[in-house]
Amino acid sequence: GITCNVYADVTQIELSNNNITGDLMQIVGVLQVIEPLQVLDLSFNTLSGNITTVANDNFVAQFPDLARIDLRSNEQLLVGTVPSLFCADYTMLELRLNCDIECECCDHKKHCDCMDFPGWVDTSGNDCE
Repeated sequence: GITCNVYADVTQIELSNNNITGDLMQIVGVLQVIEPLQVLDLSFNTLSGNITTVANDNFVAQFPDLARIDLRSNEQLLVGTVPSLFCADYTMLELRLNCDIECECCDHKKHCDCMDFPGWVDTSGNDCE
């Protein structure tokens, strides 16, 4: 759902598992008017695109209050890497991505242990069953 603060500003967008499809860059472009956004959860939808094009200086400037982004997807359509500069700018950000996306600031150990999704593995590299 959508959560607002006392000033009617949107602070949280949590639309996990809502059959949302589309290009991540276009979705972020639409959201850029929501400056006080703190939580963006679009996990388990069918998003596509290159995470590298989204994780840049413009993104940091657009969402200065962001504390958590969850873009994990059982469709595994996001590709790319999260640049180390993005991680340095967002030291307090909890970033949840598919485990196959290279990301220095993602806590893959915390979010990538066995879950019931195709292709996910445990911390030893064994397939989840």
